[in-house]
Amino acid sequence: MLLSNKNTHIMLVLVFLFSSGCSFKPLYSDHNQISNNTILKEIYIPAADKRINQIIRNELIEFISSDVNNINSALHLNFQTTLDKKDLLLNSKGKANHSQITITVDYQIFKVGEYRELLYSNKIIVSNSYANWQSEFNNSRSEIKTNNIIAKEIAKKISNQINLHFIK
Repeated sequence: MLLSNKNTHIMLVLVFLFSSGCSFKPLYSDHNQISNNTILKEIYIPAADKRINQIIRNELIEFISSDVNNINSALHLNFQTTLDKKDLLLNSKGKANHSQITITVDYQIFKVGEYRELLYSNKIIVSNSYANWQSEFNNSRSEIKTNNIIAKEIAKKISNQINLHFIK
């Protein structure tokens, strides 16, 4: 038993040594993010009108980390959001114990030139819930925090989808 366990360890070490020498790259590593973000750096995101759009735009800017005010960029990203709030788990008095926020984002990337050419479009739906308290202040803080969490998730998904679409 001890000998086979020792052989297993030796085989694992050999497999790791051989795989480290090849051009193996993990799919979800930080190294891929640096090389794939080049397309994101070329995208202009116009200013937003609604608060949730501003939060999503700011989160996207965090992922892009370039000059987002370059209106002369060849690529523009436009998005529209729909926010839906539902009350869940009603108690005996009819008051909700939990609420769920669902944000749907339709986004498009246009190549701007003589004409606006649609290069890519997609839709993202993200939901999250929070507990309702007796304090209205706590409820509003929970709603704001949930909106921020959803906005981060949406920005992350948009940047990942754009990177995956434009990988060559």
